[in-house]
Amino acid sequence: YFAQGEACWQAPPRSASIEFQCRMNETLKSVEETSRCVYYFVFETPAACTTEHEKELEQRIQRAKAI
Repeated sequence: YFAQGEACWQAPPRSASIEFQCRMNETLKSVEETSRCVYYFVFETPAACTTEHEKELEQRIQRAKAI
């Protein structure tokens, strides 16, 4: 979470929240301005993966190879 950013005209200072999701490639999935000068980002990255996510991804890969 980022707060107290640059001043925004007739609104609170800019702020942003970032949701990290587990994916194999790094991608900025979406950006929304949820209210004036408040931003929400969704970023996909392998860095967000836990051991549980890794096992799930490995199972998906194995199933895809079997097809």
